[in-house]
Amino acid sequence: MLLNELDSFNAKVKAFTVLGIMGVVLGLYLAGYWFLWKIGEPPFNATPKTIIDYWVYYGTQPQVKKWLSICTVAGFIPPLIVIGICVAPINRKLHGDARFANTAEIKRNKLLGEHGFIIGKWRGRFLMLSGQLGALLSAPPRSGKGVGVVQPNMLSWPDSVVLLDVRKESYRLTSGFRQTFSDVYLFSPVDPEMRTMQWNPLDYVSDDPMLRVNDLQKIGNMLSPDPADGDPFWPASCRTLFLGLALYVFETPNLPRTFGEIVRQIMFGEGETVGEHWKEIIEQRDESAMPLSSACKAALYDFIFTSGNTQSSIRKTFTAKLELWLNPLVDAATCRSSVDLRLLRKQKITIYLGILPKDLDYLSLLLNLFAQQILELNMDEMPEDNPELKYQLAWIMDEFTAPGRMPVIAKAIGYMGGYNIRPFIIVQSISQLIATYGIEVAKTIIECLGAEIVFAPKNKEHARTVSEMLGDTTVKAKSHSRPKFDLKGGSTNTSETKRALLLPQEVRQIGKKRQIIFVENMNAILCEKVFYYKEKVFKKRLLPPHVQSVAEYTPPAARVAKPKPKPAKEEVTEVDGQLVKYVDREIVADDIETIDKLSLTDYNIDFEKIELPENEPATDEEMQELFGSFINSIAD
Repeated sequence: MLLNELDSFNAKVKAFTVLGIMGVVLGLYLAGYWFLWKIGEPPFNATPKTIIDYWVYYGTQPQVKKWLSICTVAGFIPPLIVIGICVAPINRKLHGDARFANTAEIKRNKLLGEHGFIIGKWRGRFLMLSGQLGALLSAPPRSGKGVGVVQPNMLSWPDSVVLLDVRKESYRLTSGFRQTFSDVYLFSPVDPEMRTMQWNPLDYVSDDPMLRVNDLQKIGNMLSPDPADGDPFWPASCRTLFLGLALYVFETPNLPRTFGEIVRQIMFGEGETVGEHWKEIIEQRDESAMPLSSACKAALYDFIFTSGNTQSSIRKTFTAKLELWLNPLVDAATCRSSVDLRLLRKQKITIYLGILPKDLDYLSLLLNLFAQQILELNMDEMPEDNPELKYQLAWIMDEFTAPGRMPVIAKAIGYMGGYNIRPFIIVQSISQLIATYGIEVAKTIIECLGAEIVFAPKNKEHARTVSEMLGDTTVKAKSHSRPKFDLKGGSTNTSETKRALLLPQEVRQIGKKRQIIFVENMNAILCEKVFYYKEKVFKKRLLPPHVQSVAEYTPPAARVAKPKPKPAKEEVTEVDGQLVKYVDREIVADDIETIDKLSLTDYNIDFEKIELPENEPATDEEMQELFGSFINSIAD
């Protein structure tokens, strides 16, 4: 006997033993109950031992024995019936008994509550997905995703929410209502009028030097991850260069701590001289009162000491990844922060990611970084450990695949619920999700969500998949047969056969007003869609939209690369019969501090070309001519 078969056998023996003991005890109690009732004694005084005592003391008396026997049999009949029902094999349908959920099941699964995601409508009441579960909606374009899911939830969700609002439609319809009870922000980083919330990813980097490198490396890993296939050298080199530049910006007090500044720093210098430029900066800082940290210098030297062609390639790869921040609109949107993202579970905050479809691909890196930072900042503490985390955060991702693959969502989706972060993913089809994330990751995403909503699919393959998910049911089919030349004879046979609960073509024909919902641990629900513009509760919440303020931004000052000074020249000249060595070099900015201590002999200038005024004191015109002659001598 196999181990699992033995375990199953032992479990059955234990179950039968428990049922048998309970049946005997209950039978004895009921027998005593009926006997006391028969003889006029209070039946509630019965115990399992009552009937045994009467059998011992009065079982020999014929009249008493008769009623003891009747009551004993009557007492054991109910427990025997119950045991029989428990051990009787379930009469399962041959081909399955799939069906749609009924009201009792829906109530039992607490889908008719008052809180949670609105996922549909059942007989006039909203279906609400409560708890910490997330949801998935797959619906073709123009099938009512916005009117049936996005807008109803934005007009009803009571806590914080982050919404990927392609076309800014939801912002226009729902922001007015949401600003009545929460802070509202529109993040639209390429808005021509700069009406956008501002978010600086570097504001969340620690001021503690011991923690700063860790924070910056996390950002670097997101910006330049190792490829699944290919050489990891270039992404790793870009991450190291990013770390060095970011640390330099943080360790230089007069520089703004922004991505735009990091990009501007690496753009300073031309071609291979960029390495020499940073080597000079490190040397200058070493001689100053604010030397760069060892981590900063190590990261920069890793870039500086690469060969010329490799250095140029690293720099080009780096700037190609971050060229987005050369756009002054993006630089403005990320130069400071309008709201602390760590407060999303402590306060009621609504953030609309207002990205137009044409900009989704262009801004995909920015959206990925935004998603990563929100999750990292809000997945460091469980609500049970901090009473200040009293609100849930709904992450509603309309057109989820449009910005491209977001690895941080795929990795964190299984843990979000525990931190009161509830994802609601909206795609046009499951195949679209698979195309973006791969079949295994797509399966993981779907399995981690508590409900899957399906509108009538246009795709045959998706319809077939939904039909298979609904399961099969057993139906009876009649067949008639008769002899070839016997018009009146024949027979009719009835047999059981398999049929899908809904065939693929029937799935595609559920209509524009109905939908199917798959919820874990229950039968699928065939219900009505929600249309926010038909619901009184939502129509009265359509208020004038929130107006996002203009971003605060000061354009960076134009930077001109200082010319590299010519190398110093040494000359030996005879003065008064002695050889004197002179070092001839260009004047630099540092000479300004000591210029008043220099004499005329310290300048390598031919003063004979300077025309001195004939009259003393000189007039203003003569002084101007003298000054011009002096400047010309320096220039020569």
